Amino acid sequence: MVQHTDKDGSIANVMLALQAGHLTQAVALSDALIQALRAKGSSDLDLADAYHLRGMARRELGQLDAALEDMRRACEWDRANAMLWLHIGQVEQRMGTLAAAAQSLRRATQLKPALEEAWFALGVVLQAQQAWSEARAAFVQLLVLPKVSVQIQSIAHNHLGIALRHLEQLEASVTHFKRALELDPTMVEARLNLAQSYALLHRLPQAQAEIQRCVIQHPEVADVHVAWSEALAETDAPAALAALRRAVALQPAYRLRFARRIHRLERQLCDWSDFEASVAATLQAAHTQDEELGDLFITLSIPGFGRDLQRQRADKWALVLQREARGSVASTPLNVTSMATSIATPAQRDTRLRLGYLSADLHTHPTAWLMAEVFELHDRARVDVVAYSLGPDDATPMRQRLEKAFETFRDLRGMTLAEVDARIRADQLDILVDLKGYTQDARPEILALRPAPIQVSYLGYPATLGGDFMDYIIADEIVLPEAHQVDYSEKAVYLPQSYQCNDRQRAVADRPTRKAAGLPEQGV
Repeated sequence: MVQHTDKDGSIANVMLALQAGHLTQAVALSDALIQALRAKGSSDLDLADAYHLRGMARRELGQLDAALEDMRRACEWDRANAMLWLHIGQVEQRMGTLAAAAQSLRRATQLKPALEEAWFALGVVLQAQQAWSEARAAFVQLLVLPKVSVQIQSIAHNHLGIALRHLEQLEASVTHFKRALELDPTMVEARLNLAQSYALLHRLPQAQAEIQRCVIQHPEVADVHVAWSEALAETDAPAALAALRRAVALQPAYRLRFARRIHRLERQLCDWSDFEASVAATLQAAHTQDEELGDLFITLSIPGFGRDLQRQRADKWALVLQREARGSVASTPLNVTSMATSIATPAQRDTRLRLGYLSADLHTHPTAWLMAEVFELHDRARVDVVAYSLGPDDATPMRQRLEKAFETFRDLRGMTLAEVDARIRADQLDILVDLKGYTQDARPEILALRPAPIQVSYLGYPATLGGDFMDYIIADEIVLPEAHQVDYSEKAVYLPQSYQCNDRQRAVADRPTRKAAGLPEQGV
């Protein structure tokens, strides 16, 4: 690390203490060294090394604020030191300041393009920000470097596969997970990731085979049994429950983390043997920081899980979304050149109301069957309607009909959160209507960034999203009784009779004959 003079060996002594793990001693030696260097009027570069070393010792002691202060001080004198920028980025990553970490790590790669640690750390930080395209580029750059160790190559291929999966390049992700396993056949994470990509490709037998291999090779790893439970949940509920219970036996903290999953499977199997304890664990989990927040549905039917607690959980999840979304967007670089031709300027806005719809279901899907005619019936003289599609293009007649129903149809697949946010903001919406909420394939983190001045929840998720990023929910008095408004963060807007729309243009199936329906020719 040290590149400068060390005539009396003082810097070497600090490094030896660091390498031996004598961190408190390393800090004390650094303190004395800094004082001695100042007294002698030593060069700035020697002082930079001393502050850098003290920062490293403080980092390992968990004194992150002090470590960062020392390293930044060192950087004032030695701005061309790639290792120093690497260590600054690593400290910032541990502190959770991902935007600053990404900037520091990029600086390290610019100063020393062959520094594999910097490319790896940058890729990990960009993944944490959900900047998948940039993360992919970082890991690709790492893998083309000469003399990268087999261990680092295997881990990098695994991370590259994760980025590609999030970019919906599933076959490519499979290739890299397989390569990671060729390099390290014992890597549990890569095998579980391979199984997940297979599942997304609807190659379920292959997905189950990979997880089963993990269960055989690593029966002591709790997460393997969690993955096995997920793989079996739709086809073999008893085995799924048994696998989850095995995970809890290996990792007792998982009893709370997966309490709702366990409770759901028990109820599905009519297993009432531990019902009261299961309900109690689920209620307890709702008050912990370790619970699995993603599943908000099962709690709706748990005895004792009142509307107030459901609201608390929604608010809690909304805060997590907002924090992660803001951290992700803060340092994700946008490809301004590629977007420039499609982003509207203020001069291009007309005077009509600009209304956007956000959904992953703009293809052959029940939401599309309900909403298609609504999209078509907007008065185009008064309303400019924009679609933001998160889901697949299934090339069906319904997809073709929907694309024609909107004045602008934007396919957001493969775009980072920052790119989606910039895209919607550039469209200068007046109102954004979300049709997904917290249901499958939703991206509520987009809404958490508030890309539109008015945001409305409708149809797909008639419960509250919590937080403060949704203004209204469209409902009726059955779905949302007036007395329940206090349990919603959104203000309710009521439609008469029923909030659910339907497509009048959908063809009704031909009536079957009585004989075809298995009925006698005569009778009621």
